[in-house]
Amino acid sequence: MHGVSFVLVAVNAALAGCVVLRWRQALAGVGATAVLLAGTLAFGSVRLAEAPPATAAPITIIQPSIEQPLKWEPRHTQETLGIYFALLRRVADEHPALVVWPETAAPTILRNDPALVERFRAAAANVGAPMLLGSIDVVNGRFRNTAFLITEAGIVGRYDKIQLVPFGEFVPLSRVLGFVRSWAQFIAELEAGSRAVVFNGPPAPFGVVICYEGIFPDLFREFVRDGAVLMVNMTNDAWFGRTSGPEQHLAMYPFRAVEHRVSIVRAANTGVSAFITPTGVIVRRLHLFERGVMTESVPLRARRTLFTRLGDWLGLLSLAVTTAAVAGTWRRVEPAAVGSV
Repeated sequence: MHGVSFVLVAVNAALAGCVVLRWRQALAGVGATAVLLAGTLAFGSVRLAEAPPATAAPITIIQPSIEQPLKWEPRHTQETLGIYFALLRRVADEHPALVVWPETAAPTILRNDPALVERFRAAAANVGAPMLLGSIDVVNGRFRNTAFLITEAGIVGRYDKIQLVPFGEFVPLSRVLGFVRSWAQFIAELEAGSRAVVFNGPPAPFGVVICYEGIFPDLFREFVRDGAVLMVNMTNDAWFGRTSGPEQHLAMYPFRAVEHRVSIVRAANTGVSAFITPTGVIVRRLHLFERGVMTESVPLRARRTLFTRLGDWLGLLSLAVTTAAVAGTWRRVEPAAVGSV
């Protein structure tokens, strides 16, 4: 993200320099920016021309499209489950290696509902693929936003959401700002998870980011650095309704894909679910409030990028250079200012 911003700022700074600087300085700025832009385009062309990873796996996304007021309505639970298992009947013919559901898809607290666990366990056995299912969970009396991996053996793994949504899943500085709960009944009080979890698969080691966790490059990088060759985003954007919010949320994930050259499978309750290639291309999607199932052969990551290894080195380098430049300017200006006094 900072690399793209760097190029944009450089081009605009060069144009501004043509207006406010002497022509030699402006020409130097334009020349340097032209070299930067040409190098960026050349590098991108080379990367886009590379062959995709040789190894791939079929992944299925289920988008149930349950509107937010109905998700936790007990009178609607059986209807919701009827929709779920009707969609699942369409999955068996796809022969996926993994079935991905959205965030908090379970209409009850999954681990407190053995009958529902059994239904998903049986479904995983019937389909021949594990289910990645989102649910609220209770740990030591505290609620968590969790992704469960369910196989024919039952629940075999879990990841608890680390980066909670302020004023949605918790209240920052709750002792001071706790009064805001009376303003909005939808504010929850969840407990954050403590570590990034890479599931062993099948089909291969993969990580999960829940809801808006994917907008945090450093958190996303933890999963890839720890061995994930595929990334999943499960989300519930039903809160946004039919606004531009779900599309804006989706727009963050091509950047994460490019940073690590990793495929992203995105399952959203009401949309927008999508498959994103390691080059950041959204190859297939289910549109907003479209109920359905889609399966795609997803390339598995085969390399480690510079961003995977070093993180946001460009942002840190830019900060260091800017700090040094400001300090140098201050040292030159300070004696003259003192002398004039």
